[in-house]
Amino acid sequence: AYGHFLWAAPDFRSNRMNQSANLYSEILLAFQNQAGVCVSFSYFVTGTSSLNVYSRPRPAGGNSALLWSVNGNQGNKWLQ
Repeated sequence: AYGHFLWAAPDFRSNRMNQSANLYSEILLAFQNQAGVCVSFSYFVTGTSSLNVYSRPRPAGGNSALLWSVNGNQGNKWLQ
């Protein structure tokens, strides 16, 4: 498989609730006014963690829209 790898996680060492990590894409920004964009990714969620994927229009200041969410232990494996 070809592609890129990004580990985006809050500071797991502090073990604090409600932390977030953000990924901003200039490539996706170029398609924001098109009919749609397809994005695929793999994720690994364990314990009581959750993963929420939002879309936020640019320039900054627009409201975020929840696109997808998963909560709780999804097993000790990568999912897509």
